[in-house]
Amino acid sequence: MSDDPSWSWLGVRDPDVPEWCQQFGCRQPVETWCSLCRSYFCHEHDELYPRRRHDCLRGPAEAA
Repeated sequence: MSDDPSWSWLGVRDPDVPEWCQQFGCRQPVETWCSLCRSYFCHEHDELYPRRRHDCLRGPAEAA
Protein backbone atom coordinates (compact mmCIF):
# COMPACT_ATOMS: atom_id res chain seq x y z
CA MET A 1 0.00 0.00 0.00
CA SER A 2 1.04 3.57 -0.47
CA ASP A 3 2.53 5.60 2.39
CA ASP A 4 0.61 8.61 1.08
CA PRO A 5 -2.37 9.23 3.43
CA SER A 6 -4.35 10.74 0.54
CA TRP A 7 -4.33 7.36 -1.25
CA SER A 8 -7.85 6.20 -0.31
CA TRP A 9 -9.78 9.43 -0.77
CA LEU A 10 -8.35 9.90 -4.23
CA GLY A 11 -10.31 6.85 -5.34
CA VAL A 12 -7.13 5.06 -6.43
CA ARG A 13 -6.89 1.34 -5.68
CA ASP A 14 -3.68 -0.34 -4.57
CA PRO A 15 -2.95 -2.94 -7.28
CA ASP A 16 -1.99 -5.48 -4.58
CA VAL A 17 -5.43 -5.31 -2.93
CA PRO A 18 -8.02 -7.58 -4.58
CA GLU A 19 -11.33 -6.06 -5.64
CA TRP A 20 -13.44 -8.89 -4.18
CA CYS A 21 -13.61 -10.62 -0.79
CA GLN A 22 -11.27 -13.63 -0.56
CA GLN A 23 -13.81 -15.86 1.21
CA PHE A 24 -14.58 -18.68 -1.24
CA GLY A 25 -17.56 -17.84 -3.45
CA CYS A 26 -18.06 -14.29 -2.16
CA ARG A 27 -18.35 -11.46 -4.69
CA GLN A 28 -18.64 -8.53 -2.25
CA PRO A 29 -16.12 -5.68 -2.41
CA VAL A 30 -13.11 -5.80 -0.08
CA GLU A 31 -13.48 -3.67 3.05
CA THR A 32 -11.04 -5.09 5.60
CA TRP A 33 -7.69 -6.87 5.99
CA CYS A 34 -7.11 -9.63 8.55
CA SER A 35 -3.49 -9.57 9.62
CA LEU A 36 -3.82 -13.04 11.20
CA CYS A 37 -4.92 -14.91 8.07
CA ARG A 38 -3.35 -12.32 5.76
CA SER A 39 -6.49 -12.06 3.64
CA TYR A 40 -8.91 -9.38 2.49
CA PHE A 41 -12.60 -9.68 3.32
CA CYS A 42 -15.93 -7.92 2.91
CA HIS A 43 -17.48 -6.56 6.09
CA GLU A 44 -19.68 -9.65 6.60
CA HIS A 45 -16.87 -12.19 6.24
CA ASP A 46 -14.48 -10.27 8.49
CA GLU A 47 -16.88 -10.85 11.41
CA LEU A 48 -15.32 -12.57 14.42
CA TYR A 49 -18.21 -12.09 16.88
CA PRO A 50 -20.79 -13.48 17.54
CA ARG A 51 -19.77 -16.05 14.90
CA ARG A 52 -16.32 -16.25 13.36
CA ARG A 53 -16.52 -16.17 9.56
CA HIS A 54 -12.92 -16.82 8.53
CA ASP A 55 -10.09 -19.16 9.43
CA CYS A 56 -7.55 -17.16 11.43
CA LEU A 57 -8.25 -18.47 14.95
CA ARG A 58 -7.58 -22.14 15.75
CA GLY A 59 -8.75 -23.88 12.61
CA PRO A 60 -11.54 -23.54 10.04
CA ALA A 61 -14.43 -21.17 10.79
CA GLU A 62 -16.92 -23.91 9.90
CA ALA A 63 -15.75 -25.88 12.97
CA ALA A 64 -16.39 -22.96 15.34
